Amino acid sequence: ATPEQKRLYALIWKRAASSQMADAKIARTKIIATIEKGGIPDFAALGARTEFLGWLKADPDARGEDVELPKVIKGEKLTLISLASEKKQTEPPNRYTEAGLIKELEKRGIGRPSTYAAIMKTLVDREYVHRENRTLHPTELGDVVDTFLEENFANYISDSFTAEMEDDLDEVALGKKDYVKLLKDFYEPFSKYVKEKTKTIGKLTNLGKAPANMRCPKCGSGMVIKLGRGGTFLSCERFPDCDGARTMEGEVAESKQEARETGE
Repeated sequence: ATPEQKRLYALIWKRAASSQMADAKIARTKIIATIEKGGIPDFAALGARTEFLGWLKADPDARGEDVELPKVIKGEKLTLISLASEKKQTEPPNRYTEAGLIKELEKRGIGRPSTYAAIMKTLVDREYVHRENRTLHPTELGDVVDTFLEENFANYISDSFTAEMEDDLDEVALGKKDYVKLLKDFYEPFSKYVKEKTKTIGKLTNLGKAPANMRCPKCGSGMVIKLGRGGTFLSCERFPDCDGARTMEGEVAESKQEARETGE
């Protein structure tokens, strides 16, 4: 088995075993210290202690570290011993691993255990993401598709719409809803919306105008940024009448107009 297959098997095993085990019991503590003078915001400290592992025994990676707080009495006066400040900049959240992305999908009610493996495979097979070590990184194609969908089909890719559709499909499977009516209620307005949209949206491969100093090496016209099979490149804005092209760094390139016309 490949490393990816082993990780997938381990993930499935952990989830299957965890689902049959008892809930974990975690004691959480919060101490709030109020400063009486000076208008200083309250200080807060959070503690957690695992009292019973339960399903965490099958999936130890999901367990956080125990944080013990000192014992205090409500109303007890505390003495501030020291105070330190740190200058920090907001950092972007860590990139998802496959397991982390699946947990996020679960939390948002998107997908089901039987579909998670297919979702991960689709993201990689369609080159929307690529793996670096254990993390998932968006590709240029993935960024373009994401922006395109957010700008044109936001209602249909929202968390709430997807989660509601998942619930509706569950009810169809249980015989509580008629699948023909469900599909009709979705498809008729969606089909009409797509037909209207295709009249106004451009090709997904066109990413906007290139800097003004980038001119076509063949005719001197302006250039546009396009997404091709090898990544982004600059194309003459007069294409197909002129097939001049440059790399993103400005070097003259062979004419490459085999871009993915995903938007048509």
